[in-house]
Amino acid sequence: MKTLARLAVLSFFSLSLSFGAARTVHAEEPIPPQAPAGYHYEQSSRMEVAGPGIAVLALSYGPSFTFGAIGAASGGFGLLAAPLMVPVAGPLIVMSTWDVTGEARAWLIADSIVQFAGLSMIIGGVASKKLVLVRNDGLEVEVRPIATPQGAGIGLGGKF
Repeated sequence: MKTLARLAVLSFFSLSLSFGAARTVHAEEPIPPQAPAGYHYEQSSRMEVAGPGIAVLALSYGPSFTFGAIGAASGGFGLLAAPLMVPVAGPLIVMSTWDVTGEARAWLIADSIVQFAGLSMIIGGVASKKLVLVRNDGLEVEVRPIATPQGAGIGLGGKF
């Protein structure tokens, strides 16, 4: 049990460090004072962090949610599994309400840690921004009202 608790603490600590690292600007990415001709800078979320976080959370939370929903729908003893529908805290709630020991306890703790990791990656990727260069002469489409002597309508216009 002590080994499992140490593993949980180390995992949480390493996730906290990686979450903080996603918000820093690296020295390898100097920001030039002005964009090159025909380009401008825009801020963008770090989807290279958030995307895998979505996958990690979906793969760990999906089965828990499904099991919890089936338990809640079946009623009776199955209602004890309903807290699994709560992300991150659900497995810990189940562990505290059931008499869970051994491997089942380890699986619930691991499930909660992996859900936390996925959620942290999503939040870190969306919250931290990066500057990207975007071409100015891209595709521009806009909806415009059209009025003629025969009637009115809506048209599309822009640069292609």
